[in-house]
Amino acid sequence: MKIKKNDSTHSKFVSFFKLLLIGFPFVLFSFVVWKGQIPFWYDPARDFLMAIDNLSNLTFIGPPSGIPGVFYGPYWIWLLSFGVFFTKDPRLTAFLVGVVPYTIIFPLILFRFSKWWGVSATVLIWLLFIANFGQNYATYLWNPHVAPVIFLGYVYMLMSTDFFKKGKSNYAKILGAGILSGLILNFHISFGIGVLFGSLIWLMFFYLGSIVRNKSFSLEKILQFILASVVFLGGVAITFFPFAAFEFKNGFSQIKTILNT
Repeated sequence: MKIKKNDSTHSKFVSFFKLLLIGFPFVLFSFVVWKGQIPFWYDPARDFLMAIDNLSNLTFIGPPSGIPGVFYGPYWIWLLSFGVFFTKDPRLTAFLVGVVPYTIIFPLILFRFSKWWGVSATVLIWLLFIANFGQNYATYLWNPHVAPVIFLGYVYMLMSTDFFKKGKSNYAKILGAGILSGLILNFHISFGIGVLFGSLIWLMFFYLGSIVRNKSFSLEKILQFILASVVFLGGVAITFFPFAAFEFKNGFSQIKTILNT
């Protein structure tokens, strides 16, 4: 009974410590946003105008990318529209889109990695991240800043999936990982391309490595790799439905630009 009591006390202390680590940045960055100390120049202003327009005329493209004629996905504008729906004051949108994801969602996902990395390493990563990048990501409304939150969830989903276990739950996770990979590509094109191709290469070597380690060539494992890749790419494809709709309506202009580039 004494051990259980100590375990309970330790668990409460860890929970309190996590709450403190999350709560302090939340209060700090919320105060920064409330004071209006958020960058607001051409790009954020343009995106806010697109978000306001999106409430009456649904858009299937986002802000222009670094390639002329190619646009980010519409999800950033849709995300801003959620805040703009309540008020056109950018502070509320900054709070919902920046502060909440980076001071609540990000650390809650990150602390789930502690079962692999340990509590100390996870806390250190969180402190280093929030001290160096936290305020910038939480208060600067720029669409690529959404990518790290999604990427963290994406990595956790991959690490918690048993790729050799058959079942709907595992394939649902692979599909979800594909959707998250596609969303990263829609928010941050250059980073998303690396994540997508890196993931496919990782999947290939993951299955091949298993065959080499076990010294057994199995047709079943090859089929598992093919099925996992198809499900993963299917998840990616789902996120590009708005892109496909826009291209179909506008003569595939972006695809032509991409091919020419």
